[in-house]
Amino acid sequence: MYHVKGSPADSNRIYASQTSGWFGQIIQRSDDGGKTWHQPGTPPGETPVSGPPKAASNKFAYDTSDEGGKPLTTHQWYDGTQHPWEF
Repeated sequence: MYHVKGSPADSNRIYASQTSGWFGQIIQRSDDGGKTWHQPGTPPGETPVSGPPKAASNKFAYDTSDEGGKPLTTHQWYDGTQHPWEF
C-alpha cells in the first residue's frame, strides 16, 4: 500500500493507492468504508475487473473550454515567473 486517505466530504469514502513496477500507482476507491473497492471511473453497477486501470480512471485534462477554461500556455516556476510548457 502506497497511500490511504479518507474523504472529508463522505466518512465512508476511502481512497487508496498501491504501486507496482509495471503500472505505477493505481488508485482505488471505496464508498462503503473499505468493504468493497473499485477504480474511479468505473460506471455505477459495473463489476470491477482486475488488471491495469481503465484509461478514464487515470485521465487528467485541463479545462480549455470557451465557457470556463483557459488555454494553458505557461506555468509558474519556483521563483514566481511564468514559463512555457516544455515536454
